[in-house]
Amino acid sequence: MIQKVDLCITRAGASTLAELSVLNIPFIAVPLPTSKDNHQFENANFYKTNDCCWILEQNIFQEKIEDVLKDIFINKSDYFKKKENLKKLNYQNTWINVNEKILKNINEN
Repeated sequence: MIQKVDLCITRAGASTLAELSVLNIPFIAVPLPTSKDNHQFENANFYKTNDCCWILEQNIFQEKIEDVLKDIFINKSDYFKKKENLKKLNYQNTWINVNEKILKNINEN
């Protein structure tokens, strides 16, 4: 049923973000601040750097979530840009694409 979701508010575990990415669902990541080595922030920041999500820190979540959601609904072009960037990111990371790069490197040598 998650395939019918348009937007997700989630923690930033690697598996969760990967699944949302594959399903092409933009998300608001709320990294767990106590995660070891701040890995949840790093996971979310990978997608943020690729303009695929929004990050909202837990300590300001309650005061900022309404503004973030309003901005998403008002600025729909940003939402659709993130959705398109997820699609591009997924294509870049598909096994077919990775295999093509490996074969190209093997054949060049």
